[in-house]
Order: sequence, then structure tokens, then C-alpha cells
Amino acid sequence: IDRNPAVRVGLIAFASTAHVISPITEDTYSLRIALPSLSTELVKLQGSRVSFALERAGQLLEGQPEDSSRAILMITDGDFDEPNLETRVRELAQRGFRLIILGVGTEEGGPVPAEDGSWLLDRQRNQVQSRLDSELLEDLAEAGNGRYFKADYRDSDTDRILELAV
Repeated sequence: IDRNPAVRVGLIAFASTAHVISPITEDTYSLRIALPSLSTELVKLQGSRVSFALERAGQLLEGQPEDSSRAILMITDGDFDEPNLETRVRELAQRGFRLIILGVGTEEGGPVPAEDGSWLLDRQRNQVQSRLDSELLEDLAEAGNGRYFKADYRDSDTDRILELAV
């Protein structure tokens, strides 16, 4: 938002379902107000069902003027396993949407914190580990006619994304 205030941005958070936090807007002030309130604690049903978020992003972009950028930025560790996800991403690309992925985390991974300060457990009571899956994310970005970047947490991330998205 700071690097290009003229860019229109929408925000979708996802876990087991997708939630539109902000429709596509030029109102950067409202986005700045919304960002600090985002938290994993807002989600009651944990998960990583990214296909719902991608489809919802496509719906929001379809409502934009024809000359608008049709880029979707997904920020994720890639720790999801959804059947036919690559096919769904290809379908979005065929509709004219470009998928840019910013991978966060490490390949070694680590435990996921729970709301109460302990570690999140799966159904078998094992500690949930989040790991960056760069290979999966590269494949998805390619299927989505986009690019994959591993986050380096510097302005260069933003610059590269804006070059592709605008």
C-alpha cells in the first residue's frame, strides 16, 4: 500500500473457508485500519482451504473494470493438500487471472501456536507443524501464469510483486 498508493487492493483471509476482509478498493486508509486486527484467533475452524479463497478472489476481480490488473497475490507457506488445486489454478489463469505467490516460513518448519499460548494439535494430538513447500508453490504459480517468490522480508519483495501485479 505504501509503495504504490494508487493500486486497488482487496483482502481475503482463509482457513477452512474464505473471508472477504475488504472488497477491492482504493481506500488504503480502511485497509490500514483492518490489517492490525487480523489474527488466526478470528478463525474457529482451522485449516488451509486455499481453493475457496482463490475462487472468491476471481469473483471479486471479475467485477472490476476491463482495464484493471487481474493479479492475485497469495501469501502462504503452502502447507495445504487439496485435490485438483493445480487444475483450479489453471482455470483461473484461463479466465485471465495471474497468481503471484509469496512463500513465507522455512522448509524446516516449526510448531503452530494455539490461541491459549500452547501449540496447536491435530486430531491425533500431535503438534501441528507448518513448513514452507516451495516446490508446490512454484508449481502453482506456474500453473497460474504467475511467479513464486520466497519472502526475504525486504522492500524487494514488494517491488517484484508490484512489477507483476500492476
